Amino acid sequence: MEPKVYYVKPNGGLWQVARQAGAALSQHETKHEAVEAGRETARADQPSQLVVQRPDGSVETESTYQDDNTL
Repeated sequence: MEPKVYYVKPNGGLWQVARQAGAALSQHETKHEAVEAGRETARADQPSQLVVQRPDGSVETESTYQDDNTL
């Protein structure tokens, strides 16, 4: 099964959690809040990956979530 990819990225002074296709799932005041929300979303939707971007759009971190019982 292909992992779902979620992004934390800046959006007009806020931070958003979005699906790979670009659909925004939530908006947050701070990057920290957005990263926490992204982690919760990715953990609940395994297998998945969370990509956290810097304000310039480059990748800061990537985390993979995989349920060990599916291996």
